[in-house]
Amino acid sequence: MSRALSALFASMSSVPSYVGLPVALLGIWALCIGSRFRRPVAVLGGAFFGAAAGYWASTWIVSRLGIGSWAAILGPAAVLAVLGGLVPAVFPAVVGAMAGALASVAAGRAPVTLTFVGAGGVAGVLAARLFAAIGSAVMGASLLAVALRVLGGQGPARFFARYPLVLLAAVAVLAVAGAAFQHRRAWPKPDTTKRGWPKRERPPEQVDSQADTLPMR
Repeated sequence: MSRALSALFASMSSVPSYVGLPVALLGIWALCIGSRFRRPVAVLGGAFFGAAAGYWASTWIVSRLGIGSWAAILGPAAVLAVLGGLVPAVFPAVVGAMAGALASVAAGRAPVTLTFVGAGGVAGVLAARLFAAIGSAVMGASLLAVALRVLGGQGPARFFARYPLVLLAAVAVLAVAGAAFQHRRAWPKPDTTKRGWPKRERPPEQVDSQADTLPMR
C-alpha cells in the first residue's frame, strides 16, 4: 500500500498549481458539511469513489477490457457520478461497498471479495446517514491531501513520498473527525412535496361567533 500511495502522490506533479485552491475549498466543504446535501455530495462522491475504485482495479480492468488506464479510471467515475445524480441513495451504498472491499483485502480473503462488497453495500443502504458522513469526510480529507501536494510544491512531495503512511494517518484522522462532526445532520430525508408547489397548510378552523356569544336556552 505504501508503494501505491507514493506512486499516486508522485503522479500529481503534473497538476497545475491553480487547481489546488478549488480542490482545497471543495475538500473543506466535503469534510465539514458535504453530507448534508444529498444530491451534490452523491454526484461528487460518486465521481471520487468511482475514480478511486477504477485506479485500484485499473490493472484488472485494462487486462479484461483492453482499454487505457485513464479510461479505466474515468469510466467508473462518470458512471457513478451520473447514478448519484439520478439516485442519491447510490452514494452511501458505494461507500459501504468500498468499505467491504477494503475489509476483504485486509482479511486476505480475495475469493469472497464480492461477498464483502455486497454486504458493505447493504450496510450502506441500511445505515445511510453513517456511511454518507464517512464517505463525505474521507473524500474531503483526501481532496485536502491532493491540494497540499499541488500547492505545497516539492517539499511535501518528497516528505510524503518517503513516509506515505504519515499521509494516510493524517487523512484517516481528518476523516474520523469530519465524520463525527457531520453525523448528526448527515443525509437528511428528501422533501416529498411536489416541486414548485408549497406544502398545503391546514385552513384555520371557522368559529361560530354566535354560538360563543349567545346564551344557551
